[in-house]
Formats: sequence, C-alpha cells, structure tokens
Amino acid sequence: MASFSSFIKTNKYPSRDTFIKLFEGPFSWYTATLSVLIAVTIGSAYLLLINLNDKLLVTVPARGGSLTEGVIGAPHFINPVLAATQTDVGLTRLVYAGLTKHTDDGTMVPDMAEGYTISPDGKNYEVRLKKTIYFHNKTAMTASDVLYTYEMLKDETLDVSNATYWQSIQIEEIDPYTVLFRLPQADPTFLSKLTIGILPKAVWEPIAPADFRTAAANLAPVGTGAFMVDAISYENNIPTEIILKDNPHVEEKPYLDELHIAFFANQEDLAQAFNDGSIDFTASLLPAYIEKISDTNLSTKRIETTTTIALLRTRSEPNLDNASVVGILNHFIDKNDIIATVEHGYGTALNVPQGGLPLSSDDALSQLKPLGYVLENGILKKRGVPVRLTIAIENSESMLETAHLLQRTLGTIGIGVSIQAFDQGAFQTGVRSGEYQLIITNSSDTITPPGYQSVIQLYTKTLPYVLNARAIGIAETIPIAAAERYDHSTKWYVYTEKLWTWFAPKETSKEK
Repeated sequence: MASFSSFIKTNKYPSRDTFIKLFEGPFSWYTATLSVLIAVTIGSAYLLLINLNDKLLVTVPARGGSLTEGVIGAPHFINPVLAATQTDVGLTRLVYAGLTKHTDDGTMVPDMAEGYTISPDGKNYEVRLKKTIYFHNKTAMTASDVLYTYEMLKDETLDVSNATYWQSIQIEEIDPYTVLFRLPQADPTFLSKLTIGILPKAVWEPIAPADFRTAAANLAPVGTGAFMVDAISYENNIPTEIILKDNPHVEEKPYLDELHIAFFANQEDLAQAFNDGSIDFTASLLPAYIEKISDTNLSTKRIETTTTIALLRTRSEPNLDNASVVGILNHFIDKNDIIATVEHGYGTALNVPQGGLPLSSDDALSQLKPLGYVLENGILKKRGVPVRLTIAIENSESMLETAHLLQRTLGTIGIGVSIQAFDQGAFQTGVRSGEYQLIITNSSDTITPPGYQSVIQLYTKTLPYVLNARAIGIAETIPIAAAERYDHSTKWYVYTEKLWTWFAPKETSKEK
C-alpha cells in the first residue's frame, strides 16, 4: 500500500490555474464536493483562530477618563477621625490611606506600612513605615503623623465613637519610621483597625481639638490616598460637587484620571439627575427609585458590603445570656423577610438554619421548653417571669422597620419587645455609656462598642449599584475600598485592552 507521502508526491496540490478552470467549467459533483471542502476548511480555521485568540489574550487595565457618581448627603468631615456618614466615610477612604488595608480576597496586608512585627503574646505591634510616602502637599509621612492621628482618636473632646478602645492602647514613636502599639490584651483583629487614614500633623496640630469640627481643613483634606481633592463647588455654602484627581505619587495609581462626586439632598433629585444624564453611576438609590429611571440602557449590579445589621447586648442583659436560647432565636427570626421589607431584597441573611427556612413558632417553643420556658396566655415565661426585651435604636426609617419586624416576630412566641428610638447623637452617647442593654446596629465598623457583644446577626447589606451606558462603556467598578473590603467608593478599573500573552506585563495583567 502506497504511503501518504508517496501519494502527496504523485498527486500534487492543484495549481491556481486549475482552481480557476475548475470553477469556470460546467458545475459538477466534483466541483460541489470541492466547494464544500473549501468552506469547511475555512470555517474550521476561523473557529480555531477564535479559540486560540481567547487562550492567548489577557485582559490588561487601560487608564484614563472620568466618571461622575451621585450620592445622598453633602460631606462635612472628610477626616478619618471624624467621618461618620456614608458620604464622609467614602470620601475619606479615597483621599486618605491607613497603615494596613484589605486585599481583594479580604487578606490584611501593609499599606502605608512597610511591615510589622507582633510580639509572642499578641500585645505589642511594632509597625515599620515606608520611607517613600508623601501627603498630597508633598510633605513626607512619618511616625509623628501616625502618633498624632491615633492620639486624636483618644481625645474625649472630639466625641469619637471608638475613643474608649484607643484610650486603652499605648502608642510610642520608636524612631521617625517606626511606631509601637501596646495593647492591654491580645486582639487578633488589631491589624484591621489600623486601616484608619493618617492625618498630616503639620496641618492639624495648630487647630485646637475644640475647633476640629468647624475647621476648614475638613473640606480641604490632605491625605496619602489614591485620589486628591482638585476642586469643590458650593451652593449656599453647601458642597454640591467635588472633583478628585488621581494622586501620581501612590504605588497603586487609580485607573481613572478624575472622579467627580455630585451630592443630592434626596432620592428624587438623585433619580432625576440620573435621568438627565448628569451622573453616570450611583450606589445611593433605593430600589423603588431605580424603577423610576427611564434610561433603558441601565445596568444594576449587586455589591456585597461589610455593613452588618445585628442585635447587640451588654453583659448585664439577662434574657439573651444563654447560648442555646440565642441559637433558637437566630433560627426562628425570618431574616430574609426583614431583608425583603427593609432593604427591598438587597441583603444577605446571616446564620440561617440549614435549608434556609426559619423555625416555626411551634418548633421554637418546643425547643425552648426544655430550657425552662413556658407559653402562658400568649406570654413566654421562665420560672413564672415574663420574657421582655427593650431594644434601643437610632431613629431612622430602616432601623424602625427592622425593630418593629423583630417585635412582631418575637411576639408570636410570647416575647414582649419595647422599642426606644433616639436621634443619632443621643444614641451614640447612650451606647458609649452602656446605657442600653440591647441595641440594633447598622455599621461596617470593625470595632464592637465597648461593653457589648453581638448575639443575633441579621444580615449584611447589598448595594444596588446602578450604571448608565457611558459608565458601562468606560469602566468596570470593583468596589474594594482602601479601608474596608467592600465599599462603593473605591478603585476603578477602566474597561480593558486585549494584548497577546507574551507581550502583556505580568504585573499589570488582570482578568476581568
């Protein structure tokens, strides 16, 4: 039998003239067969090239451009020590940077710090600073700036929510680029608390603590973050827009050249601005208002956050000191119902029972009975004493809704719930003093208020992130904030260019 090579030698490929003559002549079965073979060959080669293209190309972030974000509420304190509102906290994380930060996967790594050493007993943290960090005003960041920032967190005149925690920690400047934190007891989460932005001592030290909240520097921040303030527009002395430009001196330079942030007083104005095309994206619109936007090219993403809604107790609260009781209530409360009602479905329930369905009232009562609880005339009692809870909350629509849903749910098994609502200032003061035995918190803070412990975690919030066609075309948002793993005000990765693998710089390659 002749070999394939001998066949090729004796049967040459048809020449170009042969092909031309073939198709000029009368149409035959031979011509049809050859035409099909040629089409199949071309199609197969095309599919092979597409597959090869997908395997050999990588995604590399492109740079440049600007976008406008819309948020609810104007900033007052772009200051890591004073920031409390979502607007202030978001801007602070863009303009300032801390000693540590979370990576995309939640790992804690140095940021402004070069590294750190932890003592064997976990009480001492020696933090070494990078010697190449500069504030936006081009002055070097040193240990004195770090020490000053954390000492201001301790200052009682500033009414900082975490003051008590920091007052228990001794902070020393070992040398211009080394700081030592001495903790009263080991805290495995301490590195996550060092994400607080660093203030420039030279700017803030001349300002007395009593004048901190009224200082003009609160709206003219000087940090070390990825963005720096370029301009602020005002109307009746209230900021209406802030323009941030990229900080060319940071190691991780933002991909956007500019980020414009427009401030609105209410949901209606924000939705109208979206319809007018004056903003490109927002994470502040409630679902009910997203439905009113007329833009048909709208894209809505769900972004997980670290904001956790939870019920906290003091150690003196008597009704929820039993872990078994807490476990039963955790599985009895319909957390998904709270998410549906309060957050319009934007949230993730925590500590739900296997299968996802909450316990029925009968099942909850049957599990409580061996623990000494009895339902008498619609009232749950233990040793004849009615079980009653008093929950303190901040007076906001979402907190009131959450508290009333808990009141209704627990009432079905005979637990009486009273609700006390306070304005923000009074509530925070009461929390710091330990005045309330039970509170519902709505916070992404990594520090639990002193004297409290979490007993029932309800859910984490999910942000509805809305983008118009321009934002979708220019940038892909990756919400990884400088100080929190997930937050809406963050880094931006502009939509990418495709490069052949062997030309793509490894340090800049990033899969979408």
